[in-house]
Amino acid sequence: MDAVDAAFSPPKELVARVIDALRESGEADGVPPRVKNWRNRWTIGRDVQVRYGRDDRWYPFRKRSGD
Repeated sequence: MDAVDAAFSPPKELVARVIDALRESGEADGVPPRVKNWRNRWTIGRDVQVRYGRDDRWYPFRKRSGD
């Protein structure tokens, strides 16, 4: 699965839109979540990550206890 290992730089417009959407959708108590971006990976908080694949699909990941 390419999205697990491959890191690439998606279009800048996509990066900005995704960061805004993740902050808006995860806002709790008026405080947006921390969103970190590195290339085609967006990490929300400490245990959730979404990756954008070269196939234009999104792949969600969640850190499990002990990982």
